[in-house]
Amino acid sequence: MWFVRMFFLLAVFVVVLGFALLNNDRSVEIAFFFPKESYTYEVHLIFALFGAFVVGMLVWFFLSVGHDIRVRRDASRLKKENKKLLEELNALRNLALDEVSVKPERD
Repeated sequence: MWFVRMFFLLAVFVVVLGFALLNNDRSVEIAFFFPKESYTYEVHLIFALFGAFVVGMLVWFFLSVGHDIRVRRDASRLKKENKKLLEELNALRNLALDEVSVKPERD
């Protein structure tokens, strides 16, 4: 399985590298918040794409960390509940038969 994953990563890397080399001479204007001259920058296309990729990865990272914390908290809560239920079940199994009140069935 690791071979397929590495092959896929290598293919993605080659495609991104080829895209970067083919668009090496292109420039784009980036305007931050307001289309004024002081907030507009001209950068190479590959740097703009890389910046967008990094921002997207950071957003994904922080969202996944929040999700992971929530899942771990739920798992911990469920483990505690499971332990409590197992203790209750063991206590019920260990009761003596004379302590259990059973109502006789009527015919």
